Amino acid sequence: MYVDIRCSTPVVYLAPAEDSGCQGRTCMYSIVISVVGGLVLGILVGLRYGILAAIFTGLFFGLILFFLLSRHFMGKLQEIQARSLKVLEAQKFDLAIKTLEEGMRYERWMLLVKSQVKGQVGYIHYLRKEFDRALPQLQEAFVKNWIAQGMLGACHFRRKEYDKMEAVMERAVKSNPKYPVLWGVFAYFEDELGKSDKALSVLSRGVEMNPGDEALKANLLSLQNKTRLNMRKFGDIWYQFHFELPPNKMRQAPQPFPTQMRRR
Repeated sequence: MYVDIRCSTPVVYLAPAEDSGCQGRTCMYSIVISVVGGLVLGILVGLRYGILAAIFTGLFFGLILFFLLSRHFMGKLQEIQARSLKVLEAQKFDLAIKTLEEGMRYERWMLLVKSQVKGQVGYIHYLRKEFDRALPQLQEAFVKNWIAQGMLGACHFRRKEYDKMEAVMERAVKSNPKYPVLWGVFAYFEDELGKSDKALSVLSRGVEMNPGDEALKANLLSLQNKTRLNMRKFGDIWYQFHFELPPNKMRQAPQPFPTQMRRR
């Protein structure tokens, strides 16, 4: 989910479920059913056609069954996300969180349900500046959810847990190297701590991974010239971290909640 906090018309887009990996007991039932189904069919085929046919048929059927089960529960989760989207458009954030948490019923059926739901819930709490409530949710977010990881690092930064911030941000940029703003946020934290050399190193790595990104290159040049970072160059997404007000908010009373969600 992504939010343009400067806009007045709420339009919400929820991130799709991740399609790889498995955490804890997530997808346990789907795996068990697929393995058992493959074994049973493999044995039946093997009794008639031999062991090679049994192995091939069992593996093929098990994989197909797992794929179909995953597709089924993906649809269930997307339906929940769609309902949450409508609630978010009405800025009923508590109800949106409650709706998202309904997805936890599929935790043992589909890949990464828990980390996906936790990341989205933590994201909403962070946008509302409920940083203490956001932290435990974001800690369970999938590492490939780059904005959740960035906000987790921001939570640690706000709590003056700088070692934890650096560990989180280092993992985040290594897992999501193609998101320039993540490198920028990491460099911003280091620069704010007076670690200009570390900030320069972060931006240099970011430019190496994203050679066409003008915001990274401009901010790298700024640090090299001993001038301040200009995080506004990263666009609307920067303001979601709540370290700087967007221009129009500087001219009007602050609004309590973000209003528009969109994917960049």
